[in-house]
Amino acid sequence: MMKTSKKGTRPIITNLLWGLLIGIIVSIVFSGIVGLFVLNDGVAEENTKYFAMVIQFIAAFAGSVFVGKRVGQKYAIVCGCSAAIYCLVLVASTIMFFDGAFQSVGMGVGMCAAGYVVACAMCMTNKRKGHRRK
Repeated sequence: MMKTSKKGTRPIITNLLWGLLIGIIVSIVFSGIVGLFVLNDGVAEENTKYFAMVIQFIAAFAGSVFVGKRVGQKYAIVCGCSAAIYCLVLVASTIMFFDGAFQSVGMGVGMCAAGYVVACAMCMTNKRKGHRRK
């Protein structure tokens, strides 16, 4: 049984799983929206690769920010772990469903890394700094 602190924070693994779930949900929702645009001839099929890169960035960013906000300390490590887990899920799904077609995996890893960097910077700027009393 994992101990929780007095504040009632959850274990880090639970937060990482929530971050992965948020990333997957964001990916599914935005992929559905892009699919509707393609179906209604609003977007050409040739341009879907650009939307896929943006979706990967937004999903990694959303999962990392969610985890970074829930964990009070070491947010850079935890945000990075969240983005890495999401990236590993993308690579594993590529291996399972697309017979290992690794043409765009490098761009997906880059987008996950970019989402992590932006999320980490966002979590860093929102932390309160201690002020000394006079």
